[in-house]
Amino acid sequence: MPAERIGALIGKNGRIKRGIETKTKTTISVRGSEVVISGDAYNSWIAKSIVEAIAIGFDYNKAVCLMNDNYTMEVIPLHAKGSRKECIKGRIIGKGGATKDIIEKTGNCFISVFDDVVGVIGEYDDVANTAYAINMLISGSSHGAAYNYLERKRSERKNTFFGCDWEYRNKE
Repeated sequence: MPAERIGALIGKNGRIKRGIETKTKTTISVRGSEVVISGDAYNSWIAKSIVEAIAIGFDYNKAVCLMNDNYTMEVIPLHAKGSRKECIKGRIIGKGGATKDIIEKTGNCFISVFDDVVGVIGEYDDVANTAYAINMLISGSSHGAAYNYLERKRSERKNTFFGCDWEYRNKE
């Protein structure tokens, strides 16, 4: 756990840590930057996923979505170094977070850009499509190409699920 994210894991007066423990029926011990999770295998795995999400920059409310069996998280490493890495992060975030917002809404996922990684949380198909679009940006594709890819996949998904409108998550 990165030292700068320990506070996000513990929360004010231990509220976040206690929330994870209560929801997952586990015990979480934090010693320095080491986090130890105790409990049954399934709940410990869920708690570990939530802790990993917080470690890469997601807030608690987004991280606990991983308790839903239909949700997953993908972590995309940024292999570039120095100014190239910052440029790639800038392409994913965009001016004032605009690109990140568009990708989150169109891809129906939550995104965190932290240190050397990009995290994506959402339903399985949405995460796969959003991660693909992010990799397009990392590889140098235009923003328009990445947005069009996500729009096409969203349209295909709506058609696959008998025209059901999945945009309810984007009305926050």
